[in-house]
Amino acid sequence: MILWGFMEDSTESAGINRHKIFDWLIMFSLFFVSGFYWPNHETVQMKYECFELFITFLVGAYFVFGQVRKINDWCPALFLTYCMVNLFTHGTGGNTKLAIMIVFFSITGIYLIENGISLDMVEKLKKGLVIYALLNCGSYFLERIGINAPFQVQDTGHLPTGFMVYPAHFALLSVVALFFAWGWKKILCLPLFAGLVASNEYSVWLGLGLCVLWFFRKEWWIWFVLVFFISSFLFVTPLRHCAMDHLHHKFSLRLQFWIPIFKLTWERALDGFGIGGYSSMANSIFPQYPANSWLELHNEPLQAFFEGGISLLAILGVWAWQLKKKIKNVYYEAPYLFSFILFFSVSCFHSPFHFPDCLWIFIVLYGMFQVEFYNADKKWDLSHD
Repeated sequence: MILWGFMEDSTESAGINRHKIFDWLIMFSLFFVSGFYWPNHETVQMKYECFELFITFLVGAYFVFGQVRKINDWCPALFLTYCMVNLFTHGTGGNTKLAIMIVFFSITGIYLIENGISLDMVEKLKKGLVIYALLNCGSYFLERIGINAPFQVQDTGHLPTGFMVYPAHFALLSVVALFFAWGWKKILCLPLFAGLVASNEYSVWLGLGLCVLWFFRKEWWIWFVLVFFISSFLFVTPLRHCAMDHLHHKFSLRLQFWIPIFKLTWERALDGFGIGGYSSMANSIFPQYPANSWLELHNEPLQAFFEGGISLLAILGVWAWQLKKKIKNVYYEAPYLFSFILFFSVSCFHSPFHFPDCLWIFIVLYGMFQVEFYNADKKWDLSHD
C-alpha cells in the first residue's frame, strides 16, 4: 500500500511537470510565433509558416503534456464547419484553400490553449504579453531614431513596426498589453502608451475610446467629455486641420471601395461569394483602378459578409453572443472585454485576423479568457446567473 501510494504521488508529480511543459510552450509561442523573423526571407510568409508548424507541434505536445480540462466551447467548431462546407459549395478559387487552412489552424490553436494550459499559467501569460509588448516598444523606438533594429519588415516601406508586421499591429499590441499592465505594474503603461502615441493609428485610438466609454458608461460626465472632444475636433481649426481632414481623406478613400463591395454582396447575401474570394475578386470589381490597388479595402466584418454572407455573420453573431454571456462583472473580465473591443475596432480598418502576429495573440487571449471563465464558473456557477 505504501509503495502504491508512492507511485500515485510520483505519477501526480510527473503529471504536474508535464502540464508545466505545455504551459511554457504556450508562453514561448507568444514571443516566437508573433515575433518570428528570418533574415533575407519574406517576413509575412515566414510568420505564416511558423504559425502553422508551431500549432502542428502543439497538437502532439497537447496529447503528451496537456489535457487539463474539457471546455464546452462549440462556436469555434461551428465556424470551422461552415468554412469547410463553403469550400465544397463555392469551389477552391482565389485564396480559398489558404484561407480555410488558416481557419483550421486557428480553431485548433483555440482548443489547444483553452483545454491545455493551467490556470496558473494564465497569470504568467498576462505578464508575458506585457513583456513582449515592451520589447516591441524598444525595437520600435530604435527604428524611429534610425538605429539598426533587430529587423525591419520590408512590406511596410520601412515604417517602424517593432516585431509586428504593420504599425497598426504594433499599436494594437501596445494597447492590449496596457490593459494587463494596469493590473500588474502601472508604471509599465507609460512606454506602452508612448508606443500608441508614436504610431498614431486612428483605428486603435477609436478602439481605446470605445473602451473608455464602456468603462465609464454609467457616469453622467463621460458624455460631456465626449461632446467636448468631438466639438474640439470639429470647430478648433488647428485640430481640424491636423486630424479631422486627414481622417476624412482616409475614410472617404475606404468608402470608395466599401460601398461597391457592400452593394455587390447582396447579390449572394445568403452564402456569399466563397471563403477567400474577397481579394481575388477585387481587381474585377474595380477595373478602373490599377491591379491590387484594393489595399484600402481592409474591413474584416465586410469581408466576412462578402465571403460567407448572412449565414457566416449569423454564426459570428452567435459566437459573440455566447462570449458576451460569459463576460460577467468579476475580477478577470475587464482586460479581456477591452481587448475584444479593440480587436473589433481595428478589424474595421485593418486585417488583424489575417496576419499571424495579431491572430496568434488573439487566440492566446481568447484561450486565456475561456480558462478563467471555466474556473470561475466552477467556483461561482456563473453560467446560471
